[in-house]
Amino acid sequence: MAKISTPDLLSGRFDQHLEYVHRLLREFGEQPHNAGRWIRRGITAPDGQRIYLEAIQHGSRMVSTRRAVREFLRARAAAAKNRAGRKEAANPD
Repeated sequence: MAKISTPDLLSGRFDQHLEYVHRLLREFGEQPHNAGRWIRRGITAPDGQRIYLEAIQHGSRMVSTRRAVREFLRARAAAAKNRAGRKEAANPD
């Protein structure tokens, strides 16, 4: 699984502080109830690889960085755009 490890997240790969995933998703206008699925199962990228929301467990809650959430949401938008393009190509009117 391509999840980020705790040492990677905390080692300076992201030079931002950690925040609760649910709070970050709300700030970006997303539904926080999707966070667990995106962290555990991810989404399928246009090239077929899995993309995961990078997060670590802190007590009973998940934390991540603003940058990690932003990058995941960009990848999710690109995957959705690719799927929409394939549907249009498969069903031309």
